[in-house]
Amino acid sequence: MTKSITKLVLTQGLKKLLKSTNPIKILNKDGKTFVNNLIITERAGVYYITNVDVTFFSQKSAVAYAICIENKDNDLAKEIKEKDFRFNKLLDDMFYFKWSLKQRRDNFKRAIMLNRISDIKPKLKLAECQLNQSLKRVKIA
Repeated sequence: MTKSITKLVLTQGLKKLLKSTNPIKILNKDGKTFVNNLIITERAGVYYITNVDVTFFSQKSAVAYAICIENKDNDLAKEIKEKDFRFNKLLDDMFYFKWSLKQRRDNFKRAIMLNRISDIKPKLKLAECQLNQSLKRVKIA
């Protein structure tokens, strides 16, 4: 008898808790993305979140970070921020190495650039997969 009463009290408490949380609302309007009270804007290829001193290089990462902030999931938010930065750093390195490869006439320097490109490709793919896995862990509801 006491088990069923305790279970009932816990169930009711959880229902009240779930009803009290604000649902996440995402809206695109006038080139801006709104996540509840946070506004994500894009300037010069970088995404900024109002009232938060953080920049992102992909819109999906910025929206996921804003959702984590709204859900008060700081660990996942920090993880998304770090993985977005790492992915963008590796992507910039890849573009630079490819550009340098086109500029080089010396075979030795071309070989160095080719080696750097072949070294960074798996790291870039791994960073992309890790970022996508982190983005999939974000709870919207």
